[in-house]
Amino acid sequence: MAENLGRISPKEGKSPTNVTEWKNYFSSPENDFKTYENINSLREEVENPNGWIKTKELAKQEIKDVPEDIIPKIFARFEPYLENLPGGHSKNHAYRDLISSVLISQDPWVRNLDDVEKFIGILGGTFHDIGNSVSGRYEETKNFSGHAERGAYLFGELTKDLLPQNLLKLTKFAIAAHTNYQKDTPIPPKMINGEEKVVIKKPYNQTLDEQNNKVGVWLTQWADRLDAQGVQFFVRNAVASAEPKEDYSSSVGFSPKKENEEEDFKHHFNPVLRTENFTGGMDILEHMTLFKDSALNKTIYSQHDTSYFTNELVRPNAIEQEKFIQKVLEETPVMTDEQMDKNFETFYAMCRKVDAGSNIETVIELLKKKLPYLSKEQRSHWANGFAVLPELYNQMLLRTEKKLYEANNNRNQSGIFKEAGKLALTKLEDLKRS
Repeated sequence: MAENLGRISPKEGKSPTNVTEWKNYFSSPENDFKTYENINSLREEVENPNGWIKTKELAKQEIKDVPEDIIPKIFARFEPYLENLPGGHSKNHAYRDLISSVLISQDPWVRNLDDVEKFIGILGGTFHDIGNSVSGRYEETKNFSGHAERGAYLFGELTKDLLPQNLLKLTKFAIAAHTNYQKDTPIPPKMINGEEKVVIKKPYNQTLDEQNNKVGVWLTQWADRLDAQGVQFFVRNAVASAEPKEDYSSSVGFSPKKENEEEDFKHHFNPVLRTENFTGGMDILEHMTLFKDSALNKTIYSQHDTSYFTNELVRPNAIEQEKFIQKVLEETPVMTDEQMDKNFETFYAMCRKVDAGSNIETVIELLKKKLPYLSKEQRSHWANGFAVLPELYNQMLLRTEKKLYEANNNRNQSGIFKEAGKLALTKLEDLKRS
């Protein structure tokens, strides 16, 4: 269970000690700016190639003395924060990210990386969205520090007694940089301690060199991108779209959310797949297709993907995602109300199973309220797709379980990565029981 969530504020000069205190901390404009400055200082130290290499050389010495069970220890410390993650980026998303990070470590190319980059990849891959436990995910254009920067800062504060400083610096950077935004993000001016602050957030420099420095950042993104494939991504997307939110695309940047909730919902849940003229932004099916195509083709996001990552991990999920999309688009007779209600209940059950966020019951009630905004024909299209959700998700879990057991039987891993694999198996069991 989550830690005490009562309205408690940390005493002056003391660091926050629980979920609610951290929420209160980040709600302060002064602390928001402080977090932004903290991550900017980190960027100045490790973002340029020489800074990363220098820090990693020190981290290579540090990792030799890191206890084998460090990842389970960190995971246990974050349990209250994982429990507080909302729908769209729930604890089950984090569990799947941990599992994905372990599977990614079996990539032949990844196996040959140094332990520091692999270690950063697993920690960053698992905890990149932890900032959503204490901050709104879709407020990137309103605050100096987004969910990634806040997550990096939170991770640093909660693990500074567990991780040596140089390993921690690199992991924080990987968490902060995981969003891979490609455009500047201007933030509205704010008064901080009597002084107006004007900030334009810059994209992170994630360039790889010939020695594969900063691969840990890309491995973090691989885990995130892998859970953006398959029917789990549809469920996450649907849950996150129950309320209006800002959308992001690499070509446009952030698009403002629609203030009319009914029109916003009808737009996102329109069961159509356009190939151009995305007036008002993409709907859910179009967003899913964009992610699928960007992963299976070479793009700025997939430029370093290996054949193993693409074919062994991404493609099977993407095929299932495409099956769901086509099932929604399929032209069939309009279902009876009774059949639609049955299939909608399947969808709500899958929301609980796939994306068991702290607010999932509230979101489900909101979806129940808003789905009638759609025409009967539109609802029938969705109901047709909802019928295959359990089969496709369970298919993914079985495939993942097989690969995870293969990973855990790999005798060539050091203790840290073996312990991460064991933890991933326990979290897979949790997913199966959800």
